Amino acid sequence: MTIEQLHAELIYAESLLEKAILGFISSGDWMSFLREALNIRSVVATYRTLNSYLEEFDEQIASKKSKYEVKEIDADFRSGVYLGMGMCLLVFSLIPSRVVIFADLLGYKGDRIEALKLLRKAGGWGGADGGADRDKRTPSIPKEEGGVRRPLCDLVLIVFHLVMSGFTREGVDVYEAENIVEWNLQHYPQSIFFLFGKGRLHVTRSRPDLAITVYEDARSKINGQKGYEQLGSVMLWETALCHLSLGRWKESAECWKQMKDTAKWSKAVYAYGRAACLLQAGNLSPDEQKEVDSLMSEVPTLRQRIAGKSIPLEKYVARRAERYIAEKTLVAPAIELAYMLQATYKTTEKALKKLVDILKALRNSSLTKQDDIQMVNLLLAVHLRLLEYPRSEDVTSPSEKRRQALVDGATNTETQILQLLQRAKESGGKLQQEHWVAYYAHYELGRYYEERGEYIEARKNFAIVSSGSSLEGPHNARRGKYSLQNAIQLRASASIATLPIPRSRSNSSSLVPGAFKSV
Repeated sequence: MTIEQLHAELIYAESLLEKAILGFISSGDWMSFLREALNIRSVVATYRTLNSYLEEFDEQIASKKSKYEVKEIDADFRSGVYLGMGMCLLVFSLIPSRVVIFADLLGYKGDRIEALKLLRKAGGWGGADGGADRDKRTPSIPKEEGGVRRPLCDLVLIVFHLVMSGFTREGVDVYEAENIVEWNLQHYPQSIFFLFGKGRLHVTRSRPDLAITVYEDARSKINGQKGYEQLGSVMLWETALCHLSLGRWKESAECWKQMKDTAKWSKAVYAYGRAACLLQAGNLSPDEQKEVDSLMSEVPTLRQRIAGKSIPLEKYVARRAERYIAEKTLVAPAIELAYMLQATYKTTEKALKKLVDILKALRNSSLTKQDDIQMVNLLLAVHLRLLEYPRSEDVTSPSEKRRQALVDGATNTETQILQLLQRAKESGGKLQQEHWVAYYAHYELGRYYEERGEYIEARKNFAIVSSGSSLEGPHNARRGKYSLQNAIQLRASASIATLPIPRSRSNSSSLVPGAFKSV
């Protein structure tokens, strides 16, 4: 094949991938869904062929026995193959374990470590073995020699380390992400994409207050650029979550309002976000109360469908809005929303203490419904755990903070955390509406045990969530189905994957020292 033919194959694969993605988003029935799945299979096959060609070409060039017509392959082609093959392997490695068997039937194989190596190759970020090299502040491949798709490879790495780390742990390395972000900002200081990465870097390190300034800077660069307005909505979303995590309800409410007016992704979520923040702020004026009532009534009607299916987050906010419509009140709606969107895990100590005081006051108030009582128990336990273990959600390198021995004894706070989570996890049969509380309590209990080095107990609790076991009583007609189910199951599975491995089935309480999944 000539170099032109190789590029044609690469562009064909990229076009087919874009078509498949658009098909997933726009299709409204299962036949359309399956057709696009077959297109993706063709994409994967093409990328595999091109990657194999590239590997064999490099081997033969090194041995000076090349049989190919092409004598040199340009960086544009290389970066394109690394991007496509790396993304395919990375995405398939994120498939939940219960779906893997079906993916295998379609020929989809995931390999996260190999995917990250390929993505690093485009920019020369990896070490000698292709793994992450934290000391590598400058890549081995200069900007001019990286190829046209090299920045995209860097962006995928940044998104994996700084965004997907909320759902998975294996392979995450925030130090590598920092190196990539800083180097790219030196060369592309006006890039909103790498500014987004810088903001996420602050958030990942529990400094949302610093991230807000970065996001506002990125938005200012977008303003006035016709056709790029929706990118500003991404920054607004991140800013809203930062304010939410810091307990700045009014500021977050303003962000949700702007998104509802300008953004196109989910009007239902934006409307609920504003209403929840206004409710949480309290002391509503008559006009604000009227706005909250109007927004809550509007939320269920704003839901949309993608690929014929409802958006899980929209289903969640619609249920909460319907409960408000029926009862004219919600308990800690913005704090709950922050937790469900994982903003709670990435905030400052000062904000955590403020939120703990709010939740303690609620717990000591006259709550009567078990749904509200157990939800407050869960939220309070989470905030207390984050204060007790400040690095508990640190994904800089999950294996580095792994305890090699059990924690002796328990502080008063730890005892309180355990009691709160035990009550919440055992409440499944009592819950009328907020069925998710029992499942999330099991996950949080697993995180608590993990921090204490009690890995057997941690694994048990994570397994209950990831297995899809039903914890509800007779009040839930859809047993085993609850709000944002897939998200928490994915996080539970990721937690199990990075726990120490038992020595054997016959002695599962004995752990191999330092035997962790590679990260």
